[in-house]
Amino acid sequence: MTLCCVSAKAEEAEAEEMKKQLGLNDTADSLQALILERNKKRAGEMDSFLDSLAAKYGGGAGEAPATAAALNRKLALDFC
Repeated sequence: MTLCCVSAKAEEAEAEEMKKQLGLNDTADSLQALILERNKKRAGEMDSFLDSLAAKYGGGAGEAPATAAALNRKLALDFC
């Protein structure tokens, strides 16, 4: 067996192990669901982060949206 085949088999075993750890099955839907779930979590974390920055450094000057989520919605509407 060549080094290339050994390396490929090792990568395949590692990929199978990672798939089990992440709770994925052999369908693309499970991977898509995992990606969407992570994106939703990251969006929530970003909103929380931006809210904390606004609370700390906002200064209250001008009329600003109450939360980062409101700002995101406003930007999305302006973009369309």
